Amino acid sequence: MYKLADLIKENFEKIGKEQVLFVSLWKQWEQVLGEPLAAYIFPLGRKGKVLMVGAKDSLFLQEAHFLSLEILNKVNNFLGQQAFDKVQVKLLRNETPLNRITVPAPKSYQITKPRGELGKVGEKLKKYPPLYSCYLAYVKYFQEIEAQKEEEK
Repeated sequence: MYKLADLIKENFEKIGKEQVLFVSLWKQWEQVLGEPLAAYIFPLGRKGKVLMVGAKDSLFLQEAHFLSLEILNKVNNFLGQQAFDKVQVKLLRNETPLNRITVPAPKSYQITKPRGELGKVGEKLKKYPPLYSCYLAYVKYFQEIEAQKEEEK
């Protein structure tokens, strides 16, 4: 049996503290770059020491090339280290910038009460103790819900 803290520490060391820094960079891109630059230049990732950014159109692509030293300085200052030594700019086209990726929240899970009389199957499951104990917990869950409904009346 492993402790959760040990697993987190081990995986954090595997991922590396650098990765966490980069994620915070992507999330705070607008604050790091500032307006109006952040509205037209977006983070796409990194390859070694090369910062990959995307521009909405060719006008901003050219502007980003001219401002690449400023972008580099702002990003490295935010990270507190010389993480990048070059900026590569390309058109966004259909790519999703890293600061615009959203992860949908999980749908809440609700256990639905089965049709029919609850608890009938229990006797048949006694010969399978792990399954039987789960089934008893399942039955107890719905009994508690019913009891709460009765109390509210």
